[in-house]
Amino acid sequence: MKLFADDVKLYCSFDNFSYDHQIVCDKLTEWADKWQMKIAFNKCTVHRISNRDSHINQNPGYIIGG
Repeated sequence: MKLFADDVKLYCSFDNFSYDHQIVCDKLTEWADKWQMKIAFNKCTVHRISNRDSHINQNPGYIIGG
């Protein structure tokens, strides 16, 4: 995690693509709630980087804060 002013960048790596990626978003929401920070949902983005062709067309779907 990187923090600067009101920006947060969260980095995660996964060795197994079947891992429940939603857990990361849920932990971010819990962290923001704990520290009383509001998430600007309209500014949220997800960037996936993979070197495996089989993962390119798979979209696990991400939900932040419901």
